[in-house]
Amino acid sequence: LCFRLAIYLWFCVSPNNKGIEVDLITKGGKIENTSLIDSQLGSHKLITGVEYYTKESEVTRLGVLGGNDEAKNTSVYLEDQWQMGKLTLTPGVRYDHYEAPQDVANGETYDNVVGAFAASYQVLPSTNIFASYTQLFNGPDLQEAIRNTDGEDKYISSDLEPETGSNAEVGVSTIFRGLTTEDDSLQLSGKYFVTDLENWITYESGIDCTTGLASDTGTCAGSFNADEDYEVKGVELSADYRTSNFNMGLSYARARSEGKETGYSLSQGTGDENDSGDKYMVNLGYAPTDTLDLGWRSTYVTSINPNTGDDTDQEKEGYDVHDIFMTYKPQQLAGVKATLGVYNMFDETYANHSSRYSADSDYTDYAMGRNVKASLTYQF
Repeated sequence: LCFRLAIYLWFCVSPNNKGIEVDLITKGGKIENTSLIDSQLGSHKLITGVEYYTKESEVTRLGVLGGNDEAKNTSVYLEDQWQMGKLTLTPGVRYDHYEAPQDVANGETYDNVVGAFAASYQVLPSTNIFASYTQLFNGPDLQEAIRNTDGEDKYISSDLEPETGSNAEVGVSTIFRGLTTEDDSLQLSGKYFVTDLENWITYESGIDCTTGLASDTGTCAGSFNADEDYEVKGVELSADYRTSNFNMGLSYARARSEGKETGYSLSQGTGDENDSGDKYMVNLGYAPTDTLDLGWRSTYVTSINPNTGDDTDQEKEGYDVHDIFMTYKPQQLAGVKATLGVYNMFDETYANHSSRYSADSDYTDYAMGRNVKASLTYQF
């Protein structure tokens, strides 16, 4: 038996856009047990765990506190990695009890069970093919509570549903060893995925504060479930090189979304607006000692020029985000691991290409700004 206890703290600050600042703090912990079981039909790696976290937000407009809210989640999960020679099967199940923010779903609670199944087969000594299917659940989040609404009043929907769906993927990975030294390796992988999304949560402005309907004179804004389901298709390619105390990774990804009825994308446009753009990632890692690991990650997303259906095109600008992180394992405390990371360390102001976008920035959903995460893990 192997138990792991993790405690984490995340702190995010949004870009200071139009005098609006958002602080978002996530606090939580996880207890996980791993059991190794041998049987006549193969070996099992049984993972069970429970996790609890809270998210708290605080919005300040022009130096004045504009409100705060919180969301809570409790999860219990079970996973079995069952290896039978060259074949590995991994079924899993997860239960979530989620309490939504007051300003989004009036504090509604949701109980949900999702399942997952993955399979991997070794076709060559260093090559595996894999496939997986995962059910999805995402309750109304604080992101909906902290949208940039320029001080509009909140409209809280009484029948907001959580986002659900599924993700399926297939892929192949291969590894080459001893390329330049005896202990180095190069892993190449690629996969294709399809994600189906139901009850997608959108954020609308210009809403009548009583009826919740769009109105030319509406002064409220709030979250609603989209009228149609969406499908996202994409590819991911990666190359990871490792040696004794250094590693480097390169990856590429691109995804496209489409409404199943209208063909419109998640970002509510037509034509190429459902394109997420090309995303390139560079990862660097260095371990100067046996107890310390340092890492750097840079993400570059290219610009796209979507056709919004009117006479003008609105270019979605490309952006780059950089993260730095450190892991420390003190020799005096066996089983303890501390992790500290600063994400979007240069506080880049950007909008994901799949988010709501306006050329004049009045209705742009900007991503969170500089994000500090810390975690402490104890394995015994």
